[in-house]
Amino acid sequence: MTLGLTGLWNTWVQRVSWLQASNVPNDVGNSRSEISEGLPALSPKSRQKPFVSLKVKLLIAFSAVFCAVSGGMFVWFYTYSTARAIDRMEEELEHTARGAAKGIDVEQLLALYREGEPNQDGFSDDSRYQQLLGWLDAIHQVEPKAWPYTYIVVEDSSDARYPAGVERPDLPHTLYLVDVWANYDVDSAAAFLDIGNASEKTMEAYRSGEIVHRDLYSDEYGSWMSAYLPLKDRDENVVAMLGVDIEADYVRQVQKYIREEMLIAFLVSYCILSLLIILISNLLTKRLTYLTNFAEKIGKGDYSNKLSLSSGDRFADEMEILSEVFNKTIESIQKREEMIREGKATENEIRMALEEERELNELKSRFVSMVSHELRTPLTVIQTSNEMLDKFNEKLDDCRRDKYHTQVRES
Repeated sequence: MTLGLTGLWNTWVQRVSWLQASNVPNDVGNSRSEISEGLPALSPKSRQKPFVSLKVKLLIAFSAVFCAVSGGMFVWFYTYSTARAIDRMEEELEHTARGAAKGIDVEQLLALYREGEPNQDGFSDDSRYQQLLGWLDAIHQVEPKAWPYTYIVVEDSSDARYPAGVERPDLPHTLYLVDVWANYDVDSAAAFLDIGNASEKTMEAYRSGEIVHRDLYSDEYGSWMSAYLPLKDRDENVVAMLGVDIEADYVRQVQKYIREEMLIAFLVSYCILSLLIILISNLLTKRLTYLTNFAEKIGKGDYSNKLSLSSGDRFADEMEILSEVFNKTIESIQKREEMIREGKATENEIRMALEEERELNELKSRFVSMVSHELRTPLTVIQTSNEMLDKFNEKLDDCRRDKYHTQVRES
């Protein structure tokens, strides 16, 4: 029994010594790197995104805005300039038409229509024709871009006059009388009593009795604008029409000039402003890039440096204020890390103390159980031997009696 208790005691002492030697926890005093692992860092998803620098984004955004604004300005200026040019042309056209109408004797024009005869070239040698042609040519000399002509609108062919051998076309239509082109290009001129189509603008002017303008149009001869002025007799009845075609190449030239000049202005402005955007973005992104790199170092637990985003100006800006706030935040993080480390150390000490207490309690329980067992067995033998001697002492022989006495002594 003495050997059993001694071995158990030695075992218990060795266990306690081992627990005391291992009392310092392995994770006590973990460095900032362990705590920094818990700090928010760039997520893998964000790293997987395609990288586009802020400079490029600014340039793309500027290009989109600049193109939209420039396009809007171009459309507005192009439309405005074209409208102004057309208004100017229409004004000149109307003045020309009204001036030409004042020199036309309507009664003489009607007499030419009723009595004049075409010559072999398709025009007429009638003095009234020549007189009217001379007047229209004088108008053209004053305004070289204007090409006046006169014609009759036919809505009822019963009293209309047609050249011999010509079939009557569908109504309504026109019969040309005098065209100033006869003095310049006979192939382009309308012959005397030549049949033409009655356009919507012609019929509108003929029926309303007011001058009507035709918008800018183009044909094989160029770009034109036209005006149709009703010619009235003494009773204010519309009996003939004066048409004036004015060359509108000026409008096309204005449009071309605007396109060319706006394109040059756009390219020059875009290049200059793009350079300014790049310079400005460099100034902005330089400090932002530094801030990003500094933040990544902070995320890895490197607090050895202080953030400085000073621009060197006399006045502070948002970036400098951000650096101050950032530095204060770093100080707060450092203090919290120290508190966390201290808290973790205390927690580990408590945990190890509890573990040690539990181990000691287990050893204590095992020791008590073992001692109890070692003590209980000899006592049982002594008690049994005494009871046998008390009850059967007289009946036992000397050999059995000596055996029981020996068991009591050895126990």
